[in-house]
This record gives sequence, C-alpha cells and structure tokens, in this order.
Amino acid sequence: MKHICNKRLNEDGLKFDGSAGKGNWPNIPWVAALHSEETNTTQKGVYVVYLFDPEKQVVYATLNQGTTEITNDYGKRKARNILEDRAEEIREKLGLEGFSTENPDLSDNSKLYEEATIYQKRYELGDFPQPGQISEDLEKLIDAYLEYLDSQDDLNYPEVDQESSEKKVQDFGNEHIDEGSESYFWVTANPSIWEVSGLECGDKKFYPAYLPSGNKARIFSNFEKASEGDRVVFYQSTPVKKVVAEGVVSEGLHKEEAEAYSDPVEGVTLEYTREVGGDISWSQLKEIPDLEDSKPIINTAQGSIFKLQREEFETILSLETPSKEEDESNIDVKQRLNIDLTDDLLKDKGLYFPGDQGENIVSQIEGALNSGKHIIFTGPPGTGKTEIAEAVASRLEDEEDNITGYQITTATADWSTFDTVGGFMPEKNSENGNLEFNAGQVLNRFKQDGSQENELLVIDEINRSDIDKAFGQLFTLLSGQDIQLPYTADNEEEIEVIPGGSNSAPDKPDEHQYVMPESFRILATMNSYDKTSLYEMSYAFMRRFAFIRVDAPDEDLREELEEYNRHWGIDASEDDLDAVADIWERTNSHDGRKIGPAIAEDMLGFVAKSKGERAYTDAVVSFVFPQLEGVRNNGDIVRELTNAKVEGKRLKNIARDMLQVKFDGEK
Repeated sequence: MKHICNKRLNEDGLKFDGSAGKGNWPNIPWVAALHSEETNTTQKGVYVVYLFDPEKQVVYATLNQGTTEITNDYGKRKARNILEDRAEEIREKLGLEGFSTENPDLSDNSKLYEEATIYQKRYELGDFPQPGQISEDLEKLIDAYLEYLDSQDDLNYPEVDQESSEKKVQDFGNEHIDEGSESYFWVTANPSIWEVSGLECGDKKFYPAYLPSGNKARIFSNFEKASEGDRVVFYQSTPVKKVVAEGVVSEGLHKEEAEAYSDPVEGVTLEYTREVGGDISWSQLKEIPDLEDSKPIINTAQGSIFKLQREEFETILSLETPSKEEDESNIDVKQRLNIDLTDDLLKDKGLYFPGDQGENIVSQIEGALNSGKHIIFTGPPGTGKTEIAEAVASRLEDEEDNITGYQITTATADWSTFDTVGGFMPEKNSENGNLEFNAGQVLNRFKQDGSQENELLVIDEINRSDIDKAFGQLFTLLSGQDIQLPYTADNEEEIEVIPGGSNSAPDKPDEHQYVMPESFRILATMNSYDKTSLYEMSYAFMRRFAFIRVDAPDEDLREELEEYNRHWGIDASEDDLDAVADIWERTNSHDGRKIGPAIAEDMLGFVAKSKGERAYTDAVVSFVFPQLEGVRNNGDIVRELTNAKVEGKRLKNIARDMLQVKFDGEK
C-alpha cells in the first residue's frame, strides 16, 4: 500500500498503520492509510482501510470511518446511526465508480466496521484480482479520500443529541429505552415460511438472523441494531407484496431454538400489534417520492430487516386506509377483463421462445382472458408452462386495479372439495370442540377477513388431482351459476358462492356469501402426456377453460440449443452442445413423452461443469429418466439413447433398475 501511494500519488500527508503486532490478533485484521489533515489514529475520522475477514475468506477495500471515539461518546446503539448518517452525507459529496455503497458482510461486526463503511469493494480470496487491478482500486480510493478532504467544509452532518454524550460502550447492554427514542424497521416476511396474517395481537415470532445454511441473513447489522421497543412494519413478500401489519421488537439479538436449525441460532423476537388496513402495495410504495431513498426501496425489499428513518416509517403508515371491516371494497365484481398484454411479458421473466412462438402464446393468452376463459397450459415437461402462468398473474396484478394479487399452489391426488372450496374445522382456541367454516383455496381468493378480494389462482399440475372430487362443487359456479354449499356460517346462513355477473351478487358480501368477480381467473398447467385426464373433466368444467399448448421445438435442435444457450449464458463447449442436442433429439424422436428446453438447460449446465462420456450418461439418468417413468414405450426411448454419446452398457443397467426396462432377449 505504502509503495503504491508513494510511487503513484506522491502524497506526503499519508501515513500507514495496521493491526498486526499489537497484542492479540483481531477478528478482522486491517491495514489503513491515514492523512494527517484528517486524523492520526484509526479511532476517529475518515481513512482508507483494507478489512481482512479470515472466516469468510474475503478482503474489503474501503473508504471508512473510525468507530472507537464515537462509540465511547454515544454508546453502541446511537453510534451505529451516527456512522451511517455520516457515511450517507459523505457519499452525497463523492462519487466512486466501481465501488459499492452497501455495508460489507463481515463475520464479526463488534467494531461497527459495517456501519462505518462509506464505499467498499469485495475481493474473494479464491478469485483474487491481479496486482494491477488492486493498484488501480487503491488509487481510486486515495483520490476519493483527497476529494473528501477538499470538501469537508461543505459537509453537513446531522446533529447529535448531546444528552447521550456520557453513555459508554459498557452501558449499552443495560441502556434504558426512553419513550420516543425507538428506532424503526421494515421486516420482510416470506409467506411460504410464515404468514403475518396468521398472527393475532400479542403473538410473537422469532426471526433468525442466520440462514439454515449457516450464512448470515442479508444486512445482518440491522439485526444487531434492533432493540426492545423499536417499531416495525411487516411486509409480506411475493405473491402478496404488501405492508400488512405493525409490530414492535420484543427482544433484541439473542439465541433461541428455531425450526430447521439443529442448534440455537441468533435472531430477534418480533411482536404483532395490529393489522395495517387498506392496500399498501409494493407498486404504490415505490412511487412515493419520500420513500425513493429508503433502504427497502433501494434494495427492492431483497433482505430480512431494513432500517427506516422515522419520517419513512410514518409515510408508510400514512398510506393506510380504514380497516377492512369499515372500508368499502373498491373491487367491481361485475367488471370484465380487458387486458392488453405486450410482447415483453415472457421476456421480463427471462423466458425465450424461438421464432414467433412467444408472440403466438401471448396472443392466445390475451384472447382467452378477454373472452372470459380460464386457462390450462399444456405441453411437454420443461417448456416453461408454470413460469408463463406466473408471469401472466404477476402482470395482471400490476396492471389491473380490480385484481388484488395471486396465489400459487400445486394440485395433489389427495385434493378434495375441502381443499378447494372449504369445510368445517375446529374453532381456533376453542375448548368446547365447536366447528366453523374455513374457506379453501378457491373461496379464499374471493374474500379475506370479511372483505371482498380478487386474487388469481395459479394451479400447477392440475391433472394430479381427481377433478370430480376436488372441483365438483365448482363446476356450476364456473359455468356462471350460483351455488349453495352444505355448510353454515356463524350467522346460521348456508354458505353461498355467487358469480359477480349474477343479478343476485351483493355490493358487499355478507358473512355467508362469497362473490367470484367476473375478472377472476384460474391459470393452470398440465403436462401433455397426461392429456387423457382431460376426458375425466366434466364438459361444464372444460368449456370454461382455454387450452394453450406450449410446445418443445422439434426441428434443428442443435441450432435451437445454441440459440437457447445464448440466453442461458452457460459456458458450454461445442462438444457439449452437440452431445446434449443429440440426447434431446433422440428422446423426442419417439411417440410418447417429449422434453422441453428447461430439461436441456439442466443437462447442459450439468455437463458443462463435468467431463467425459460419464457426464453425459449421468445427465440422462438425472434429468431424462425421471421424465420416462410410466411412459408406455420408455424402453424404445432408452434403446435409442444408448446410441448417443453415453456409456451404453451402464445406461442399460440403470434403466433396468430405475425404469424396469427390458432389452432384447430379456424376460
């Protein structure tokens, strides 16, 4: 560092320091360059420092701040905020191309290095840059440092409450949180892991600060900042994508037993205090000017816990409307769909289709939706049917005010009307065994907490269910007629399900009523080799669906694979492309079960990381054979595959065991 600075920059004011040789070696060793005009110690001021993390095998090149004096003066909690505020103020005056403004992710942040970081660049020890790049990065850091020294007079740091100046580091653990001194956080909850809507006032939820893999959750430092009494807004991520509740931090960072973790893990305990009324959606939040610089918006909510400024927290809650029990729904249940889907629908999801196939699929979807049809996407496995269904649902949620969200589920052979329509369940917290009606997957899309909703339903592999058993009671509804269910609501009235276009559809559903909006849609998928299941559906059910085929390419597969691979970005050799294209073509050359490009992508990605014919054999076994189970002529397909660039004898042996295939002369 010293050599580069002296040789390239000729800057006499710099001095150099490091953490080695001064007592015990720290958890995060460092080497720093300090300018005499700013500071002579790493305990205060701004300087360039390299942070070495032996546990994570990374090095961070940073423009950073001293933390010791600030921590001693204000206590660790307030020091975090001061350091972050000052880093933000400095960034507004400096530009540093090629460096990140995100906090580094260190295995030990006891010194608050993460919050103190102004700019950083991460070097992986397994992929360390060339010396020339390191020199160039250091020059950029020093140039930015000197620019900072020239602009110090223009900096306007936020004022610090001097009443806290007597607090010391050792006081932090016992610090009393005075009224009005709380911090504010945004908590992202993945509904596939825990649903905030399932909590009641006073319920507590432990939120681990580590992933089950052992890695820290993103922006781990925010877990460290959270303390008892801090206020929280809960954001439910995809597919809900709304702020749904308010709460508080019940207990700061501590260890607890948690599901999916073998040992106690660090995390924070959050307490649910109330539901947030109205529809504070992600699309609405990102359009609010006062929130555009907030941490959740900048990071597109990709993280566990984000720090909010008080003004940002209050802005979010100011978007709240009266609770659903008091609020009139703005959903027009009689309004039909009239959607204009653009050609970028599939591209936005990273889906590629050769020629005009994608354009044709989008055109069919638009026609089906606007004519009042639900949709079943059919085709071979691996053609992107589920991704298309989700892309359509996401686009409708974003562009149609009358659609409030979507839910994705996978059908199973065990499904019954209890799963789709609903049925009686014991009352929650009931000690006398009373039963109450609980809506199923479909009815839950129409009403939640007494308020009219209109959430689309995406059903993957719908043919896995027994159609009559699972959807029998809905045949009449999907044909446009009212139905009554053999269940009663708490008001002693029988449950009614009413199409939005019916004359009997109420403006506001009563406790026993569910109204299916005219714009509600089911988007389902099924594999084409299960097309016999279509004949198990009643005509009344089938005629409410448009069947859109998503085909696999069947000509020039080598050429098509090369074009697909340009979109996948796999570093595959010409030999790998030849071999996988040949396997794909031989698999699809027989009547029976064809495979789509997603399976070819899996094979190509696999063999690109492996070597030799054994890799091609393993790719067939891992990705093709599972698609051949139960196929009538799978023996013919396996025999054809033995002529590909694979280990023929080994492939046959595996096919005998895995697929029960018999070859010539075998009984």
